[in-house]
Amino acid sequence: MHDFAAGLSNSGIEFFDESVAFCTITKADLPILKQIYASTREAELSMTGWTDEQKQQFIDHQFNAQHQHYQQHYADADFMLLKAGKNVLGRLYLQCKKKQLCLIDITLLPAFRQQKLGQQILTWILNYAQKTAITVTLHVENHNPAYQWYLNNGFINYEDRGVYQYLEWHPNAT
Repeated sequence: MHDFAAGLSNSGIEFFDESVAFCTITKADLPILKQIYASTREAELSMTGWTDEQKQQFIDHQFNAQHQHYQQHYADADFMLLKAGKNVLGRLYLQCKKKQLCLIDITLLPAFRQQKLGQQILTWILNYAQKTAITVTLHVENHNPAYQWYLNNGFINYEDRGVYQYLEWHPNAT
């Protein structure tokens, strides 16, 4: 683990909102992490005609698969909960390598979306990348509204893999 939040704290780049804490996840956080994940699937599941039990089984299965995948494939990543006091705002997963920062996931709970917090977090990450001259990479599903948001924030598409678009942001491009 890189301890990205600590690295940012030591970089002189201040986060915009001092009330937001970046906390390393633990097993005790799995229920809230599942809730955060479920919030990303609500619209999709509302169109299935499934019972609540079927939807929950689907969420359980998909969350567990995603969580396990992230833990295995990004073992050295920082997996963080975003908190303000006792309130959980969302999750932020980052993998920092020598010349690249992979934004694995940024998800805010619905109550905290559309309030500029996501933009503040992304700007914070990009400021860090600019200062340290590293590229930021990510992949996003085609239908995800965040796809256009990333493009609007200076990311460029470097690979189309059907369902996913692979994007990168270069510090010298701004």
